[in-house]
Amino acid sequence: MPTSVPGTCNAIGVPQPRAAGYTLIELLVVVLVLGLCAGLVHALTMPDDRARLALDGERLGALLTLAATEARLTGERVTWTSDGRAYRFHRYDDDGAVRAPGADDPLRERKLAPDVSIGELTIEGSRRQSLQIDFLPHAPPRAFELRLTGARARATISGNPLGTVEAHVHAYPH
Repeated sequence: MPTSVPGTCNAIGVPQPRAAGYTLIELLVVVLVLGLCAGLVHALTMPDDRARLALDGERLGALLTLAATEARLTGERVTWTSDGRAYRFHRYDDDGAVRAPGADDPLRERKLAPDVSIGELTIEGSRRQSLQIDFLPHAPPRAFELRLTGARARATISGNPLGTVEAHVHAYPH
């Protein structure tokens, strides 16, 4: 009867002992799956240009509504100003002195997303050179239209004399 050294038999159907570890193909498949998962997580967690613009537009619209309401309720003038990349609100007391908002004040200074800017302001049909809106306590709000631009979209924030402020986002055609 023929005998052989253990582990050297190559008979058909007899499995060969396998070395510990993974093959190159197995490692490449794992790296590919991890890469796809990382790309999906990044795409889901990072808002696109249009979403950032919509967020900035809706936030600014809500803050402009708050400023108009606060001016009517407190009897003090509130002014919104911008340099195109950031905006701030100023409150004026009866003597005309400016009161600076605190760090936790909703009307504190805010910066826009890096690719978003405020481009144009129209008040009651006339284009303004300075980006400034005054909310007076004893007068109805003036109609305005404010345009924000992003890399692939633009937003229009419009306010009417009834105090309604709306933000609309429009994608640029591809």
